Amino acid sequence: MAVRPAQMVMNLRTEGCSVRATWVLPNDGGSRITNLLFQVRHSATIADKDEGSVEKWDNINLPRECQFATSTSCLIPFSTLLALPYALPINAVVYARVRATNSVGHSDYSE
Repeated sequence: MAVRPAQMVMNLRTEGCSVRATWVLPNDGGSRITNLLFQVRHSATIADKDEGSVEKWDNINLPRECQFATSTSCLIPFSTLLALPYALPINAVVYARVRATNSVGHSDYSE
């Protein structure tokens, strides 16, 4: 019986005027991975709620070559991250995460 994918590990590093995200595809749990979802936020995107703070993550539209479920690396231009809808501030601390999806469900987001 298939299960949802395992949690992924992702690493980020700057490369010229871009950010290189790399990851290892998780164990697919017996069902082919069909989608990868990337999200970004910066330290100032924590919204206040009545009972504390909640992190506000934005889904990121990746370059076409990064949208394949078999991809293990992606070069994201800074211009993408600085533009709307992300509008990440220059010199801000930026966080990113990724999760995999198969026919059973979603993995936990990377840490």
